[in-house]
Amino acid sequence: MWENLENDIKVWRINIKSEGAQALGLYYSAFWIPSNGKLFVYNSDKTKLLGAYTNLNNHESGLFANEIIEDSELTLEYVQKGGGNPIIQ
Repeated sequence: MWENLENDIKVWRINIKSEGAQALGLYYSAFWIPSNGKLFVYNSDKTKLLGAYTNLNNHESGLFANEIIEDSELTLEYVQKGGGNPIIQ
């Protein structure tokens, strides 16, 4: 679900949890970030932050992966100013 902030900024978050996992890494089968978007990945206590991933991380294959974070829970947070349709699968 999108959260609308001031100045035409929208934020979308999703938590991913794997009970008993010591670390998590994410592999994306489809990944495209518009020029006005940023993707962050962080652990449950926000002590490890990856990103911002931006349109500079887009690859013609549409594939992407982020490094492993030592935790059993991650949050993906996408921030966008203005319109556009990211692809994060």
